[in-house]
Amino acid sequence: MSIVPSVQQAFAKYIVFSKAELHDSSAAWCRFAIWGDAATECITEAFGSAPNSHLGSIQNERSLAWGMQSEASEFIAYCRPEDKAQVIGLLEQRASLAEVNAWETLQINQGLMYVTPDISDSYVPQMLNLQATGAIDFKKGCYTGQEIVARMQYLGKLKRHLFIGQVHSSQAVMVGQQIDANKRKNVGRITSAASNGEHSYRFTAVINRTEAQAEELHLHEQDKGIISLSPLPYEIDPQVFERIKL
Repeated sequence: MSIVPSVQQAFAKYIVFSKAELHDSSAAWCRFAIWGDAATECITEAFGSAPNSHLGSIQNERSLAWGMQSEASEFIAYCRPEDKAQVIGLLEQRASLAEVNAWETLQINQGLMYVTPDISDSYVPQMLNLQATGAIDFKKGCYTGQEIVARMQYLGKLKRHLFIGQVHSSQAVMVGQQIDANKRKNVGRITSAASNGEHSYRFTAVINRTEAQAEELHLHEQDKGIISLSPLPYEIDPQVFERIKL
């Protein structure tokens, strides 16, 4: 489900003060994820050049590509629908087509997730570890919600945040699904999930830190759906959990 309508609605509040127009162009573009050792070569052959920095981009009227990692091994690329067959043909010279689950699992293993309509407006950015992945600029000027975000970063005490987990379940794991602990229910919620085998799922979830560290977790009403958590691939400043007086 696209988050475009809610983003468009939010931007519409401010664009009326500018000499600009806002349109949903989702149908005018095809999107690809390209990753792996030959990702840069694939992007260069398909689009003429490749971004060379984290969140760097290249674009023209018919295509756009931006780099997701500083080592330039992962990209998101867009092209016009009428160019899709040609772009796929060029990419397949060095890459193979993969299932969406493969990309989603890669993102989950990196502790990354996309905000969807199911969880929009449910968390402050620090609960999704966005401050640890470079997705928040604390030196930027004013923006909607800045005061809340800054207060959590410098004054607040974060009690729950994003974790990576694995679970076996006979039922599909869904975004928004409740997580329970042995001594307390509703200690977390699934924020993204991908199947990586029969009845096996990788996921991210925002979970209360106390229960995540000390108790056994399982899916709601699935006592056999025991959750195992994996280490995050990045560090979170401990100051955000415990305010240390210096």
